[in-house]
Amino acid sequence: MADLAATDITVTLLRQNILRGSPGGLRFNNVKLAFGDGALTYPAGGIPMPAAAKFGMLKRLDGIMIYQNGIATIGYLWTYDVANNKLKGYEEVAAASSTALADIALTAIAAQTLYAFAIGW
Repeated sequence: MADLAATDITVTLLRQNILRGSPGGLRFNNVKLAFGDGALTYPAGGIPMPAAAKFGMLKRLDGIMIYQNGIATIGYLWTYDVANNKLKGYEEVAAASSTALADIALTAIAAQTLYAFAIGW
């Protein structure tokens, strides 16, 4: 199976906000991320993110704060890795005495919908 790539993530800009008075017009945009079809796998290290322009930014993407999974896609915990510009996924696994989170590397990912705030310029 092939790995998910930046081109497999559809970014929909739901609302664009420019923070007035901020140096250079800092943007705080509401976006929807959609990806996965059950045929592509989650690559080791995370899913590369699309270019900053896809998030409504002019030059750079400083961060992504995921605030909601689509109701039908809860099952993974998604985080944004700022240093590597990748979306990382984790799932619960039973450990000896508690529940831990494990990277979902090489897992075929069903359709996912995430809602997030993208911050940048």
